[in-house]
Amino acid sequence: MKWVLVLIVLQGVKPAVEQGGVYVSMVDCFTARQLFMEANLSQRPAQAVCIRTTGIETH
Repeated sequence: MKWVLVLIVLQGVKPAVEQGGVYVSMVDCFTARQLFMEANLSQRPAQAVCIRTTGIETH
């Protein structure tokens, strides 16, 4: 099982979605999410979510 960090950023009024990373543990994903949110607090409207998945392989 892996955790994918999904980043959602508004560009004007349109959402842009990116993969922020793939993590082995939920804690690692949530830590990366927190760092992203803190870095973007005053930069731009953004949100990030960690989604559990079994369909991704990392090398």
